[in-house]
Amino acid sequence: MLNYKLIFILRITLILIISTGCSSGLPLPIISPVPTKLASLEPSDCVPDSPPDVKVTCGNLVVPEDRTNPSGKEIRLAVMIFKNQSQNPKPDPVLFIIGGPMPNLNFAFGIWYIFQNIRSDRDLIVFDQRGVGDSQPNLDCPEVSDWYNASFSEDTHSPQYGDSLVGAHRACHDRLAQSGINLSAYTSAATVADLKDLRVALGYSSWNIYSLGYGTRLTLQLMREDPGGIRSVILDSVMPPQVDIVAEQAFNAEQVLNLMFKYCADDEKCNSPYPNLRSTFYDVVDQLNAHPVSLEVSDQNAGRRYNVLVNGDRFINVVLGSVGSSFDPSISQLPRMIYQTRANKYDVLKELLSANIPNNEPGSTGMQSEILCSEDYHFTTLEKVITANSRVDPGLGEFFNNDAKNQFDVCEIWAGTNITSYKKEAIESSIPALLQAGEFDWFNPPSWSKLAVTSLSNSYYVEYKSIGSVIFASQSFGDCSHQIMEKFLADPHIQPDIACSKEKKSILWITLP
Repeated sequence: MLNYKLIFILRITLILIISTGCSSGLPLPIISPVPTKLASLEPSDCVPDSPPDVKVTCGNLVVPEDRTNPSGKEIRLAVMIFKNQSQNPKPDPVLFIIGGPMPNLNFAFGIWYIFQNIRSDRDLIVFDQRGVGDSQPNLDCPEVSDWYNASFSEDTHSPQYGDSLVGAHRACHDRLAQSGINLSAYTSAATVADLKDLRVALGYSSWNIYSLGYGTRLTLQLMREDPGGIRSVILDSVMPPQVDIVAEQAFNAEQVLNLMFKYCADDEKCNSPYPNLRSTFYDVVDQLNAHPVSLEVSDQNAGRRYNVLVNGDRFINVVLGSVGSSFDPSISQLPRMIYQTRANKYDVLKELLSANIPNNEPGSTGMQSEILCSEDYHFTTLEKVITANSRVDPGLGEFFNNDAKNQFDVCEIWAGTNITSYKKEAIESSIPALLQAGEFDWFNPPSWSKLAVTSLSNSYYVEYKSIGSVIFASQSFGDCSHQIMEKFLADPHIQPDIACSKEKKSILWITLP
């Protein structure tokens, strides 16, 4: 279930990078490094090259792969620092940790572009955690990417589908292990230790942290491990460690779908052409499970065409990927797509399928699997998940049951000794925290942000209506989100004005034939 979330954010970033008009530029010397007990900082070239007017420095944090063996193998973690534009800069930078785990440096120039006001007087730091992106080694799995691209024409309900998925993961896992990588050293706890070293090595006494999704899990742990080094945190779409993300997924997804159905029912412009949307949606799921359709879908980024066998599972995946986004056009088309598909018309379905096809960007499937299996699937059971999924509509429950069965099989390969380093407990902290959630985010729902607030004694919560995750890039609330974040960063001990977040935004439903 990670693919569509990852792909969506990658595509946002690609758009943002293109919009900056990047051209060649020479990296500046990195700021004076301060070695720590177990880490050092070495300069490196910036890849990709930066626009000529951007002051950016790049480097690698060199740390032990396994901190219990500090004299053993070293690994290199990629860092990019955007220098502020002020004559009187603030001493505390902003560190960005964007979910996944995925390659944060892929988003670096998108972050530079979007957060113009923040970077005016504060340095911005982007960091590829161990096992990810430009850090070395990279725990990516081209075996799984190749399988995924080849699996579109397969029935997701068939035993062969699950067997081939497990085979691709086993091939990746074994290759990485045979290359000498100590996979048990790639954990959230190890990344938190890396971040503590990074702050000291860069010479900052404290910093502010913006994080999204899985990045909030890292930030919460860092608040416990290095409280004196953190001035404030902004947690977007919170993933608190104490929740069972596997057993709660189906319920959270159904809540958001029901909310979307209600928004349509309450708006005559949607309800009139698309009445009874909820029952129609599940009718289409049953229809496609009984009679899947094969559609030719284009991946315009990669210039490829795929034959995609669309059953109920793939249809649900497209709807969830669209309803959970922060781009209005995605959700605006869903009622039309549901009704079109019921009538055996597939123009909108093909369009949204195309938007969700991966384009083989550098990823971090191995690192994602290490984290997901050791920190989430290890702490639940398939029986518990199936029982939890019985609370939702049978069509949706079957979708999440199939996904869980496959993922539990995958986790038989990835889960290792690193499970002992993870604590499934709430993080208590008095560090100033701003928590943001989108009403339509089913993957990291608002209820989780509200849960995290209960143990953060100096925190403020903001919820945005009718959007999902990636709030800072939202068409509806992006500007509002930035205003609130900037006020919070100016003085995190004063509750920011959140009035703009309460503005009601109408969904402009697309009702073409």
